[in-house]
Amino acid sequence: MWGKRDQALRTIQAAGQIAPEEITGRPRIRQLVGDLVATAPISVRRDAREFADAHGIAG
Repeated sequence: MWGKRDQALRTIQAAGQIAPEEITGRPRIRQLVGDLVATAPISVRRDAREFADAHGIAG
């Protein structure tokens, strides 16, 4: 992600609106969301946590 965590989250959120099954069904995406929840700056982390909770992703 190289410092672009907010952009990564926005992209994942957009993908989740278009095809939520792609978010929940892909382990790498689930891992990325979990990483955002754990390591992103607090402003991004809150949104990542909400997204993770909405899609059943443990973070």
